[in-house]
Amino acid sequence: MRVGSKILCVDDAHRNEFKGLAFKQWIMKGKTYTVRELVDNDDIVKGVLLEEVSNPQVYIPVLGRFQEPAFLMDRFRDVEEQEQEEMLEILQYVN
Repeated sequence: MRVGSKILCVDDAHRNEFKGLAFKQWIMKGKTYTVRELVDNDDIVKGVLLEEVSNPQVYIPVLGRFQEPAFLMDRFRDVEEQEQEEMLEILQYVN
């Protein structure tokens, strides 16, 4: 996954109340997005910002600063990787 990559949302579940407080716009499972920025969050949790979704900066206590809240990378699959896996699955049935 890199800036400019197309990624597919595979998890849009709301896990905690932080979502409602920090994210004004949310993602949708099954929708494809474009990576705007990769965020390392001081090596605590890797996140991603999207071209299609923009949220205002909020104070994030664990980081001790204001920033746009990022979506967990685990919520997405690289579209090219997803396509490759689907092709391998199809080939298993052909052989």
